[in-house]
Amino acid sequence: SSILLLPEKPMTGRFDNQKVGYFTNPLLSFSDAQQGTDKKQYITRWRMEPKPEDREAYLKGQTVEPIKPIVFYIDNSTPYQWRSYIKKGIEDWQVAFEEIGFKNAIVAKDYPKDDPNFDPDDIRYSCYRMITTPIQNSMGPSCADPRSGEIIQGDVLFYSNIIKLLHNWRFVQTATVDPKVRKAVFDDETMGSSLRYVAAHEIGHTLGLMHNFG
Repeated sequence: SSILLLPEKPMTGRFDNQKVGYFTNPLLSFSDAQQGTDKKQYITRWRMEPKPEDREAYLKGQTVEPIKPIVFYIDNSTPYQWRSYIKKGIEDWQVAFEEIGFKNAIVAKDYPKDDPNFDPDDIRYSCYRMITTPIQNSMGPSCADPRSGEIIQGDVLFYSNIIKLLHNWRFVQTATVDPKVRKAVFDDETMGSSLRYVAAHEIGHTLGLMHNFG
């Protein structure tokens, strides 16, 4: 178990709306004054705030760095030839954050080598972890403050055999127009670009976004 003290002052929550494709964090409230329970649905999202010294610039529309960027650490067991592509997939989301006024809001790093407090099982750290399994999948869960929907931590689970799924997808879907996927084993650039797509997709889930069912 990993236990974390929540912020004394919760982030301002945003109520769910079906027009907005976010995961939600339902909260049931009870009190003596109620005649029945009260259900609130907060969307899950990260707490992005400008530094106090940058607040004025931010309100004027300038791009600033957040107080606390989102940092994803890449598992040491991830094959070296895929790490740069996964990092690019994570940081592809920087463009979206820049649209709302934050630069360097999400960054990818290797596991720290000189931090004795670092532990990928510690809820204070968001990690992109590899699982050796025949399952052809990947997933991006997150943990959120139930009082507000603030995402505290996210993880991406990179199932090693997703390599096979990506090969089959790209072969079936694009081989008629893309000669480089007409082979049993992709070159690193082709497979790496597929893994970059997966990284961007799963990080989207850890940011609170559902699949785009539109």
